[in-house]
Amino acid sequence: MAEIITKLRYNPDDYLKDIAPSELELVARKNGVNISLEQVTGKSRIFAGHTVFEETWDVPFDQVSQTVITVSAADRESTRRTVQDLIRLYRSPVPIWGFLGSSKEGEDIAKQVIDQDDGW
Repeated sequence: MAEIITKLRYNPDDYLKDIAPSELELVARKNGVNISLEQVTGKSRIFAGHTVFEETWDVPFDQVSQTVITVSAADRESTRRTVQDLIRLYRSPVPIWGFLGSSKEGEDIAKQVIDQDDGW
């Protein structure tokens, strides 16, 4: 069976609380999956006082500021439980681009969990 990859992409500070690597490790261990965390800082960020702006027009998607949690699992049930745990901790990602880079099966599982538990 092929590995199921699910990527949850968040805009900066668009989660319920800071994403802690130690929490991700606990979730991964509990569900028997691998989880990685990537913080992408866009190259076109502009700081104006206490406000941060980012020009995203004509910028490759992977170069826009975002936080990416990647889950890799061997089976659907482990993927489902893990995505469910992550959404309960941090909320669901923006649906338009929140799953880019996921396998088809991983994206489908995430959408089902979000529809059932979070309601978008």
